[in-house]
Amino acid sequence: MLTDEIEHLCSRGQTLLMSTDYRAAESTLELAESAAWAIHDYDALSRLYMPLQEARRQIRQKAGEGTAALHFIADGPQTTFDVPAIARQFPQSQILLAGWATLAPAQELRRILKQDGQLAEAFLAAAYSIAGGGIAVALVPDDSRTVPDATSRTVDDLSRLLPPHSLILPRSELPTAPLPGTTATFARIARWWEQLHLPYLAAADAEALPARRLAAYRRVLAIDPACELANQKLSVLAREMARDQLRLHPAP
Repeated sequence: MLTDEIEHLCSRGQTLLMSTDYRAAESTLELAESAAWAIHDYDALSRLYMPLQEARRQIRQKAGEGTAALHFIADGPQTTFDVPAIARQFPQSQILLAGWATLAPAQELRRILKQDGQLAEAFLAAAYSIAGGGIAVALVPDDSRTVPDATSRTVDDLSRLLPPHSLILPRSELPTAPLPGTTATFARIARWWEQLHLPYLAAADAEALPARRLAAYRRVLAIDPACELANQKLSVLAREMARDQLRLHPAP
């Protein structure tokens, strides 16, 4: 029975969280979340978002305490990356890996980090030539839309073509080597995550219908899994929807 499976996953996720296996806890609770969402089990959703938030908060914290590897930036179409080697080299880190006009290396890196249970995070990023000289790095919120081709453009033109609310960083302002995970580097990277998710969090807050607001908060977490406000608001909203569901369809 699907409800029993969800309860088992929630219980297993809590156990993994308490044993500090944060990646496994996250993956297990994500399975529970997907199953509960599919059958509109708002009660289960209301209970799982806070432990899921804690697992993701710990992953972000541990990644921030490690290395800040923000230097994997393509400088032309000829640049290639050994993505599995990067993942092995930086198992506890926050990583910026930008392919040339493509998100593919960053997407592969994210897959490997999660598959291998590493306490590391990676931005979705692509590098571009800027008309007049220089390279810009685009951090995009998610991969639901395609990114522009490699044509050299002005920053303004690139901004218009990128997915909405992308963040553009000059290559010249990014490190050229790994940095230790200090308070300063953690704060800098946290600001990037915040800049990516804040517009979507505001849009979710503005949704009038609870079901659409729930979906919008889930979109925020697809962009920044460690966004605490989105996790908290999802838990509260799901609890309210569970009460409404019970009132409309009381148990026999």
